[in-house]
Amino acid sequence: GESPLNAFAHNWYNLFGSSTARYATFLTVGVIFAELATNGLTDMLWEANNYGKTYQQVDWSKFDPQDDEEEEEDDDDDD
Repeated sequence: GESPLNAFAHNWYNLFGSSTARYATFLTVGVIFAELATNGLTDMLWEANNYGKTYQQVDWSKFDPQDDEEEEEDDDDDD
């Protein structure tokens, strides 16, 4: 009887390892998925550790001037 690990390796080799083109495709797709997962995890950790400090999370209404009076118009009647 084969061990499960040996059976997995044999099946993987028959599917991906026996052809250079299939192996290169396996590596390319694997690297792309690994990058997407790493990027998502890094962004999630960054947002969690910098909550309220990033551009998207800042409440920009706090920086708007709160003038209740109407703005005075600047007249250019200096002639």
